[in-house]
Amino acid sequence: MKRDKNILMRRAALLAIWVLVCMNFSLSAADLNNLQREATWSQPTAEQLRMQVDAWLDQSENVSEEQKASIADLWQRATPQSSDDLFHVVIESIAMVDSRAQEVLDFCNSAASTVSLPTFDWLRQKETHPFVSNNLRLYYGQWLGLRSLYNEVLEQLDGLQPSDVADPASLLFFQASANHRLLAKDKSLPLISTLMEQNETIPRRYATMARLMEADLKPLKEDSLDEVSRLMDNIRTRLNHGRAGTRVRKEEDDVIAKLDKMIEKLEQQQQQQQQSSGQSGGQQQQGGQNGQGNNPLQESQLG
Repeated sequence: MKRDKNILMRRAALLAIWVLVCMNFSLSAADLNNLQREATWSQPTAEQLRMQVDAWLDQSENVSEEQKASIADLWQRATPQSSDDLFHVVIESIAMVDSRAQEVLDFCNSAASTVSLPTFDWLRQKETHPFVSNNLRLYYGQWLGLRSLYNEVLEQLDGLQPSDVADPASLLFFQASANHRLLAKDKSLPLISTLMEQNETIPRRYATMARLMEADLKPLKEDSLDEVSRLMDNIRTRLNHGRAGTRVRKEEDDVIAKLDKMIEKLEQQQQQQQQSSGQSGGQQQQGGQNGQGNNPLQESQLG
């Protein structure tokens, strides 16, 4: 009895050791998985952005000491509560030095019409400092996105990376949402995935919308009625903004082509069903005729 008890105790001890080993292995696997999913970008802090502003000022010509003092005062008085707030402080800092940046700021803060939009070509010129160009393109892109001008958003934000701007979360969100609305599934989903690498630190509305967009796009099928309906909605939005050019006409042609394809498919299915039904009816009729000739009751009556 004592021997059996010792065996049970040894087995229990071995089982406990095995469980601990498995737990350690699981933890190691989880740690490895976390390392593999390490974020590829981060949201800059206020101190880091202030250093970027100072570096830009040092590299800029014709910046007076008075302007530098005004920017320093702006940062001292600022009490940003979010990445959005920090980004606006950066934009205001740029506008205090560059009058063209102030024009962009004034336009985006006005009740401007979306029928005829300024291009702000100077933002893409090589002479423009990247710090100014990248952040103002994002600022203008945000304005376009809030007005559902998704093609223009992508044109404005084309080529920008999270490390290029003061608000990378905003950049990724507007790039992802514009591609989502344009049904560019292969582009939107990777952007959503990159954005969600920092789901604990990005604004909650971004994280919530990112999950909704992902859940919405994943089951979407090409050439489906759902896709056609969304394409038509995008066309309607652009027409409401006075966009009736080549791009809209091409989108209309694409919708018509998809509808024609769907109608053709339905007609083929209907023809197949009719053929199948006709063949089935013919077989039943033939079977009935054969059955009449072999009916014993009828044969006995005839006899």
